[in-house]
Amino acid sequence: MKRNSTVILVAAVSGLVLLATGCPDDHRHGASGYCDDSGCYECDFDKRCWPIPNPKCGSDAECTGGAFCTSIGCARACAADGDCQAGEACVTGYCAPSGFVKVTPFQPATGCAADSDCKSDELCSAGACIAKCKSDDDCGPDSVCTACGKCEPKGVPATCGTTPLFCSDQVGCGTGKSCVKGRCHAQCTSSTSCAVGQVCQAGLCLDDPAPAKPECKLDLDCSDGSCINGYCHALCKTSQDCGPGALCQMGVCQPDYTPANN
Repeated sequence: MKRNSTVILVAAVSGLVLLATGCPDDHRHGASGYCDDSGCYECDFDKRCWPIPNPKCGSDAECTGGAFCTSIGCARACAADGDCQAGEACVTGYCAPSGFVKVTPFQPATGCAADSDCKSDELCSAGACIAKCKSDDDCGPDSVCTACGKCEPKGVPATCGTTPLFCSDQVGCGTGKSCVKGRCHAQCTSSTSCAVGQVCQAGLCLDDPAPAKPECKLDLDCSDGSCINGYCHALCKTSQDCGPGALCQMGVCQPDYTPANN
């Protein structure tokens, strides 16, 4: 979710260190870095972040000097710590600042409606395919890796399984909606009446799998929301905080696929 990206200067024993306040929630554990429009960063347990020299990227073609595009921007491949520069270590095959636990190849968000829309090592989360976790180390400090590869808060029952189906025919959706692949999609005449992240096609509000003009790449690109498949979705506490055709799910306004009232 969106966090203040204000950058401040603080004094350190060895000199001045540039710190960025407000590290995103899923990057507070120091196991991985993140990149936004201002650059790439590493964070610690106290939500403090500092720049790393890796240029941000969206594909290997954007990197130079034999580097590859990764979760912490352009990084060189390695087989051992000796292949990296001073202050770096070889982490999961890439040179990264010492202390990192895992670095992964950059993977752009892929739109999905169910786990079956994703690769075998991915699951569908908030409309985007994300990599399944393999251990608790892949999750945040207050989360655990469940049997299906999903990070869940500690103490919360696991929600593994396929995306729920709400209908099998038109009758199941009631008035104003139509049943498409087990989900009730709102009927429409233009995209302006659809929820964020959807477009009006053939009279129905359907998920936009490839936005022609993406609003965002990261949560930090949204003024106050979460970036899902190129669209900024508003944050919420209840569904009353969301616009027409949307429900509050996991703190984010997302399209409502449940049956309409008859």
